[in-house]
Amino acid sequence: MKKIMSIATILVMVLLSVSCDKYDVSCSVPIFDGLTITPDQCNANDEVKITLNIKSPGKNAYIYESVFVIYNGSKEVSRTTLSKNEFNLNYNTYKIKAPKTPGTYTISILPRISFTAGNVIYPTNQPSEQKAKLVVLDDEE
Repeated sequence: MKKIMSIATILVMVLLSVSCDKYDVSCSVPIFDGLTITPDQCNANDEVKITLNIKSPGKNAYIYESVFVIYNGSKEVSRTTLSKNEFNLNYNTYKIKAPKTPGTYTISILPRISFTAGNVIYPTNQPSEQKAKLVVLDDEE
């Protein structure tokens, strides 16, 4: 019985040391490559898909919220804060209705990230704001 307990104890110790060695606590920021707007020209009130292009998902990082803004020139038209359940590294597309007034708009998404491991603490190393243009056509064009 002592022999079985000794072997069991050794196995448990080996398993614990192996599992601890494989825990990765390093972190890196996701790298984004702009936005894709589909379609990038539309009529007023048409549905438009905005996709955040992810070049690299980073390591042990996640988007906890994103600020979505529509600008007409330098004037802010609307601002929405999206939770991690609405917009994240796995679900990186957001649908909107195009503005009602014809013109060229700037669509902006500012993802905010946090980390699940390591010693990097939010809000350090935040990714930059991602932007793209949306043209809302006059119905007569």
